[in-house]
Amino acid sequence: MTAIFLQMVHLWAYSSDGEGIQLCDVISKVSQGFSEVTMSLLLITLASGWKTRYEEIDFDDGLEIYLPMTALVLMVHIILIALTFVDMDASHKYHDFAGVQGWCLVFLKTILFLYFAYCIYDSQEHCKKEREKLKYLSQLRMLGASYLLAIPVSVLVSFMCEPYER
Repeated sequence: MTAIFLQMVHLWAYSSDGEGIQLCDVISKVSQGFSEVTMSLLLITLASGWKTRYEEIDFDDGLEIYLPMTALVLMVHIILIALTFVDMDASHKYHDFAGVQGWCLVFLKTILFLYFAYCIYDSQEHCKKEREKLKYLSQLRMLGASYLLAIPVSVLVSFMCEPYER
C-alpha cells in the first residue's frame, strides 16, 4: 500500500510540474522491492516444505538453507531496484524495465522461479502418498509460477512490440 500511495503522490506531482517528487519515487520502489522479497521468500519457503513436511521453521538447524536463500532473493531485488535508476530519464526508455534492466529482470526472476520449481518438485517427492498435500503443492506451484513469472513474461512480451507501443 505504501509503495502505491507514494508512487501516486510522485506521479501526481509529476503531472503538474514535470519533475515529481524523487524521494517519493525512490521510497516507492524500495517499498515495492521489499514486498516482492517478502512474497518471493514466502513462496520459496512454502515450496520447500513448510507446513507439508514440517510445521515450525527451525532457524538453528536450517540457517545453512534459509540464510543463503534470503540473501539471494534480497540481492536479486536490490539489483533490480538499483538498475531502474541507472538511466531513469533516458529518451529510449518507455518503462522502468527497458534495456539492460529488463533483461536482468527476466534472467534473475527466471532463476528464482527455477529454484521455486525445484523446491516444489522436492516437496512433492517427499509427499508422494499424501493426496491432500500433493493437491496443495500443485495449487502452490500454479499460483507461485503465475506470481514469479508475471513480470518476466510481461517484459518479454513488451520487447516483441515496437518501442513506441510499449
